[in-house]
Amino acid sequence: MTHRPLLSSVAALLFLVPGGLRAAAPAPAAGTPKPPTLTSSETPLAKLAPGAKANRPAISPDANHIAFVGKAGPVTFQVIFDGKPQAAYEWVVPASLRFSPDSQHFAYIAQPDRRTMRAVLDGKDLKDHFSISPESLAFSPDSKRLAYVAAPRQGEEVLVVDGQEVKAFPRIDAPVFGPDSVRVACRAERGGKQFMVVDAQEGKPYDKIPLAWPSFSPDGKHVAYAAVRDGRHVVVVDGVEGPEFDAVGPGRPMYSADSKRLAYAARRGDKAVVVVDGVEGKAYAAVGMPLFSPDSKRLLYMGTSDAGAATRPAGMVPPPGARTLAIVIDGKEAGTFDNGVAGEMIFSPDSQRLAVVIATARKRKVMVDGKMGPEYDATADGSVRFSPDSAHYCYAALKGEVTHIVRDGVEGPPIEKIASIPYYSPDSKRLAILARRGQGVFVVVDGAEGKPYDLFVAGGTLFWDSPTRLHALAARGPDIYRVQVDVAD
Repeated sequence: MTHRPLLSSVAALLFLVPGGLRAAAPAPAAGTPKPPTLTSSETPLAKLAPGAKANRPAISPDANHIAFVGKAGPVTFQVIFDGKPQAAYEWVVPASLRFSPDSQHFAYIAQPDRRTMRAVLDGKDLKDHFSISPESLAFSPDSKRLAYVAAPRQGEEVLVVDGQEVKAFPRIDAPVFGPDSVRVACRAERGGKQFMVVDAQEGKPYDKIPLAWPSFSPDGKHVAYAAVRDGRHVVVVDGVEGPEFDAVGPGRPMYSADSKRLAYAARRGDKAVVVVDGVEGKAYAAVGMPLFSPDSKRLLYMGTSDAGAATRPAGMVPPPGARTLAIVIDGKEAGTFDNGVAGEMIFSPDSQRLAVVIATARKRKVMVDGKMGPEYDATADGSVRFSPDSAHYCYAALKGEVTHIVRDGVEGPPIEKIASIPYYSPDSKRLAILARRGQGVFVVVDGAEGKPYDLFVAGGTLFWDSPTRLHALAARGPDIYRVQVDVAD
């Protein structure tokens, strides 16, 4: 990869933009702190029955609870919740197991007989229906409400919210609650047309609404989605259509955190643009998904001159000389690169710092605050992280057959294989990750290793409960444990 002289001005440009990103902040203490002392304790949660892994165990968001489907008898099934058997049914749908966002409620779909299905919430049976879509079960963000799609009879589906049938259509997709937990939306279909239903009110009919869920503004007051009529694509905001394009995307319309701004990518002919608050930006051959900073003041996306970007498979890097990549911040090109592609892009929590993964055909580099880092064979997806106080950053990078955690630009010792993304402690002083050696997976905090397990469940998520304690769910054989790790200096 070659980068043009403009790259040398990235830091200056970011610094000079009014209210812009921090580019020349004092360097924080780099590298790995002194390894702490780790003390682990286990609390048994459940024993997985044979075949339970294939039946999709559900993990609560806080990783304190586990539920899966097991056999209650020769022809009956039941949910096993934290090791405790629940009511028996003719069938329980494994794909329907759901925890609420606060981890305090649990729901699933059960079949008491071959003719009926019902939702079960916190152990209580709800209304019987002819059938229920297992994937449609959804809690509200505040965990107080439950919605799903049921069929009272063949050929008809109805949206059910808080146990009440709201509206029926020939076909309904899974519902979604707004951030305020008050509004509910879903895509529905009738007579070959699709429309968005928001708060039980039907929107305009379209030939197609590509994405089933709309974008709610964080305050819940606005709704946006892409729609297609007669081959023309528009973004509909609160029922009002925007300008026509040949395509909208990649991604869905995105609101800023303060709910005041809206951005989306779109294409007209052979040109792609990002539309911000109704205004089209500079045209490129292709653009990436826009990203707002946490404070809503900055907007970031990538643009490229590569004419084949629109048809090239996702993630495939073009041949030499095929593209010029531009990193665009607030409509201005903050840096350009030849023969590169932008990967992961992330703002710091305080919105003052920026990290971007730049990929070529064979190598990866991470640019932080306009400064390019060392070259690696690969970087782990989702591993670029800023600390909660925004003073530090890290990412996992592959060099040959081993992985290194790079902290504040300093490469850490080799790790045979990582099994999770990095997690900063709440005070930003410690960094935890799951690592694998041989057949064992274990917690690593600043170089100190915890006890090995067969695997960690919940996607390998680690939860910091305080600056000196974290927990996770781990398995040893069929046994599932809540593992607590105390971290002492």
